[in-house]
Amino acid sequence: MSIRLNKAIKEFNVGLQTIVDFLGKKGYKINAVPSEKIDDKQYELLKELLNSGTKLSFGQDFFFKFYQAFLLKDRWMQYISGVGTTLLVTALALALGVVLGSVVALVRVTHDQQRPGHKNAVLGFFNAVCQLYTTIIRG
Repeated sequence: MSIRLNKAIKEFNVGLQTIVDFLGKKGYKINAVPSEKIDDKQYELLKELLNSGTKLSFGQDFFFKFYQAFLLKDRWMQYISGVGTTLLVTALALALGVVLGSVVALVRVTHDQQRPGHKNAVLGFFNAVCQLYTTIIRG
C-alpha cells in the first residue's frame, strides 16, 4: 500500500522539502511533488523521524522558537522593515494631526476675533465645521 506525500505532510506536520530531504538521506529518490506516492517502508521511516524528537527544556525551546521567528532565513529583516513602515506611518499621522489641528485652531481663533457686526459668512461656516469636528474628536 502506498500513500501520497500530501497525506504524510498533514499527518506528520512537516514540510514537503523536509520529507524529501529525509528520505533522500535514507537513499530514496522521490520528487518534491505533493501527489508523489511513497511506499510502506518509506512511511515507516517517516514515523521514525516523527518519534525521534525529544522534549526540549524551556531554554532550548525558547531559543529554538526565537531562532525560527527572527534568525531563520533573515526574518529579522522583515521585522526591521515593519518597524520602518510603522515609524513612517506614525510620522505622517503626526504631521497630518499638527496641520489639521493648526487649521482648526486658526479658523476658530480668527472667527472669535471678528468685530461685532462684521461677521464673515464663509468663516462662520468653517467655524461650525471645526466646532463639529472638535466635538466629535473630543467625544
